[in-house]
Amino acid sequence: MDSLSAGLSVVAIVATLVSPVLGVYSAKVFRDKGLRKIPESRRAALEGCWKGRGVQNAKDGGEIEATCYSNIRVIGREVHGELVYEFDRDGKHIRLEVSMFGGFLYDRYLRLQYDNKRKEVIQFGAGVLELSPEGVALTGCFVGFGSHTREFVGGEIVLEKVVC
Repeated sequence: MDSLSAGLSVVAIVATLVSPVLGVYSAKVFRDKGLRKIPESRRAALEGCWKGRGVQNAKDGGEIEATCYSNIRVIGREVHGELVYEFDRDGKHIRLEVSMFGGFLYDRYLRLQYDNKRKEVIQFGAGVLELSPEGVALTGCFVGFGSHTREFVGGEIVLEKVVC
């Protein structure tokens, strides 16, 4: 093997080893773009358990009212959590569970994306919530695709901090 071939082999090996690391890092940087550093006071206010109510606008002009429970944690600039959305519709009790991910865009505005926790279920969307100055309420709106309604959905949500 001549020196050119050996050099190219070394470059290929290094590229093979480094590419996945750079890919993961690049994805994280892209995902976190625009997210603000979360001050300790906001972190303490946001982390924990939340309970409240969501109102989803139905296609027929009505509303679907739901009870919501959430658990939120902060990891670096990222906010992670789960939300349970329960309501009665057509004589059935419906319980939907979603995973949430996002972060603060501005001082008190939180942008979250969500997906159903069951990977086979098509349910996804995004929300914008405002954390109250006292750190005890999250209020905002969401838009997405509903697995139960099988249509695009939107609505409002109000959560209050509760003891876990």
